[in-house]
Amino acid sequence: MTYTIVYRNSLKYCNYRCEYCPFSKYKISEEKIKRDKKLFQKFVDFMKNSNEEFKVFLAPKGEVLNFDYYKSGIIELCSLSNIKEVVVQTNLSGDLSWLYKANKEKLILWTTYHPTEVKQKEFVEKVKQLCKIGIDFTVGSVGIRENLEYIKKLKLEIDNLGDKKP
Repeated sequence: MTYTIVYRNSLKYCNYRCEYCPFSKYKISEEKIKRDKKLFQKFVDFMKNSNEEFKVFLAPKGEVLNFDYYKSGIIELCSLSNIKEVVVQTNLSGDLSWLYKANKEKLILWTTYHPTEVKQKEFVEKVKQLCKIGIDFTVGSVGIRENLEYIKKLKLEIDNLGDKKP
């Protein structure tokens, strides 16, 4: 049997400042980062020491891929034989070069476009990078009325990627 685990981190923080999102309102501190890092490593160690098969979904309270300990932990999770899939939600705001080290057969990114925080062209460039790296991913956006025109334009850009689109 394969179990699906949804991991919700303790750190509430996002580098974006979307008005509708509660995680943009939190302040970050070294103490909070230290605690979150310890808890995430405990989770990775649990997965490593388990004899069970898992699919892991990291549903962060904000953006975690700007923290190195998440990147290295995800790489480690993807290397474990008992981990069948790792899905991570991200706004794609960070450097993507670390993805070359991850097992591309197991890692999936759930990417989220935030039109008030990043230019569409920049987001599409990140999508193109993911295509080049060979990571499976989805593209979404918060469907509030103010975003609808941006979402339509993004869809057209992604459709124009041809075979390389998500």
